[in-house]
Amino acid sequence: MGIHKHAYKRKAMVKFGMMKGIGEPFRLTELLEYMRTFKGVNGKIHRSVPTTHIQLTSLLRIHPNFGFLPSFGNTGRWYYKEGEEE
Repeated sequence: MGIHKHAYKRKAMVKFGMMKGIGEPFRLTELLEYMRTFKGVNGKIHRSVPTTHIQLTSLLRIHPNFGFLPSFGNTGRWYYKEGEEE
């Protein structure tokens, strides 16, 4: 596993970020819904991409192309920074 762990999840996250736009804030639930319905090149829902909100939060925190925008309470939003596609 090692470096290739969560490779399809990371690719789907970057694809969502690029689709959303650089600097455009989004809620975690938007990305969760996108990943739950993510379709691969064959048009079928990808088996390796759906995830939980806990795991997705961890993946977003360690990904260099995503940042967190804190706000009131615990309703912060995430945003996509400019970066290279994986």
